[in-house]
Amino acid sequence: MGNTQYVDAYQRANFWAYTWPGGTVPNYHVLLGATNNYYTNVAVPADQWVTASAPCGRIAGVGIGWLQNYIETTLFSQLNPVGIGSTYFPLILLHNTLMCDNLGCGILGYHGSFVDRLGHLQTYAVADFETSRAIPGFTDIAPLSHEVAEWVDDPTGDNPTPPWGNIGQVAGCQNNLENGDALSGTNRTLTLFGYTYHVQELVFVGWFYHLNPSLGINNWYSNFGTFRGFARPCPPGGTN
Repeated sequence: MGNTQYVDAYQRANFWAYTWPGGTVPNYHVLLGATNNYYTNVAVPADQWVTASAPCGRIAGVGIGWLQNYIETTLFSQLNPVGIGSTYFPLILLHNTLMCDNLGCGILGYHGSFVDRLGHLQTYAVADFETSRAIPGFTDIAPLSHEVAEWVDDPTGDNPTPPWGNIGQVAGCQNNLENGDALSGTNRTLTLFGYTYHVQELVFVGWFYHLNPSLGINNWYSNFGTFRGFARPCPPGGTN
């Protein structure tokens, strides 16, 4: 794929039938630009947080419902005046902080969308930069690579697919193009500037839509070749 951003390399491999050097769109890219970082401290209500010991330091938990409301109201009201709005994809990066729902604290990220105060569709993603080792298999940018890739292919979470599931992090069946969920915890390492990062392997579009051959590189159904066949209909789900 060349020297490029991880999710761009994934997307080029995802549509390799068109993006290969002799294809119809060999110069296709989905590249994210950088803006200045914006730092803010958040006062979390006492009933919306918890902390615990972890193998490397401590881990925090915050209620995901409260956090989502805070991001979409308070945080974006701070970002809009500095020029961050619907033409941007804000990445909200937490550190050793999980999100919690009524099943407990184990959510490492999500991507969301809402209609902002100007009537525009605003998308964004939240991810934990995880160094506490509280959840094996989810290290540093694995959650971030998951969420950015899902935003690229399914920014609002409702791009429809045939039902699939009972694989990866998915219990039961779902029918949207969430290209990280079926391989959650399946990671590869990439070294940059002397630091070894962990990125999640991602599912190709052909897996969801039962394409044979796949549109992807090497006729694979995921970007490192873990999936070599397409999804099985759900129920029962799984993969070929």
